[in-house]
Amino acid sequence: MKIATISRDEFLNLPDEELFKHAFPADFSEIVGKRYDIKLKTISKWTLGQRSVFMFIALYYHNTQGWESFLNAYSDAFHLGFMEDLKNGLKYLEDEKLLSIVNSIEEVWAIDNNMDLQREQFITLDDEYEKTKYTSLANAAGYIRDNPDEFIIFKE
Repeated sequence: MKIATISRDEFLNLPDEELFKHAFPADFSEIVGKRYDIKLKTISKWTLGQRSVFMFIALYYHNTQGWESFLNAYSDAFHLGFMEDLKNGLKYLEDEKLLSIVNSIEEVWAIDNNMDLQREQFITLDDEYEKTKYTSLANAAGYIRDNPDEFIIFKE
């Protein structure tokens, strides 16, 4: 991964969402809007911490319309290991609450014979996600701040 160069003060004072933009500057342009198989070629070269933060970012920025919409958008990536990569990333970041929600989502997604039940459960899990996403955001940003050498080169 191409590592960003910023000042230590800027790094320490960036809001969490802005921190992500600085932690993944150059490589992001290579994978934004690409299929998951193309993204895998880039992210497979990253450290486990970088991949884990990236998987959280993918979830955080793409799950804005609810789980049902998110899963439909990423359904073609499931056979490539997207859900396993997401869950492994959340485990690595020790985000047990969000991991629990993702595990529940996977179970609900497997229920394909009762759409009304599935939709009702998605709404409940959407609410749970909304309650925890900012804690998860702070957790992922905290990983970057605790491990700056994986993401940042400080300007002198």
